Amino acid sequence: MKTLAHPSFFRIPPPRFVIEYFLIGAHAPRELRDDVRRTLRSVSPEVVAWRVQAVMACDASEPLLRVRVPTLYLQAEQDRLVRKSSFQEIQELKPDTVLVSIAAPHFVLQREPHKAADLIAHFVADLPS
Repeated sequence: MKTLAHPSFFRIPPPRFVIEYFLIGAHAPRELRDDVRRTLRSVSPEVVAWRVQAVMACDASEPLLRVRVPTLYLQAEQDRLVRKSSFQEIQELKPDTVLVSIAAPHFVLQREPHKAADLIAHFVADLPS
């Protein structure tokens, strides 16, 4: 996987099918697709590679253990970057984490903003006072 995080991998803008497959899903609004492409082009390949490497190396286990408030895990059901087992890893550390799934790709907040906002609002509304 680290080979995919080399700057040379990001020198050529990803084709539409790659953006759709990994990030925004099929049938994404043209405006979102254009925004993603424009954003990716605005960042140097070195920075994109550095960000991918940082994500791949990230281990937030220790900070998560210190979280003392109710936690909501919003899972994109069609996410091709974040494994479904990621929730299980979090739940092992913080068993009271609540899982909510949305039929959406990795960019769940961009594709289903109203649904995500409703689920978050319900989660917050159900918290004890």
